[in-house]
Formats: sequence, structure tokens, C-alpha cells
Amino acid sequence: MLNKENVSYHVAAGKINKDLLHRIMAAIMDGTYATDEELKLDIYSAIR
Repeated sequence: MLNKENVSYHVAAGKINKDLLHRIMAAIMDGTYATDEELKLDIYSAIR
């Protein structure tokens, strides 16, 4: 799971775009972040 420092680093580095950041924040807020496998794969693809 990404913590807030990792998210900010990857946003600043240009690896996490606005749309992906929106999906991450929405999943955290609605409680689906831990179980959203598609989102996890998209994050992994963005930051590797």
C-alpha cells in the first residue's frame, strides 16, 4: 500500500497522473483501496 509520502513523491516525479491520483483518493475515501486489484495494478504500472 502506498503511503502519503510515496504518493506525493510519485506525483511530483510525474509517474502518477491526475486521473490515477483521483482514483487513488476516491478509493481511499470510499474504503475500496485495499481490495481494488485493478487500481493496484495501475499504480504498479505507473511507478515501476
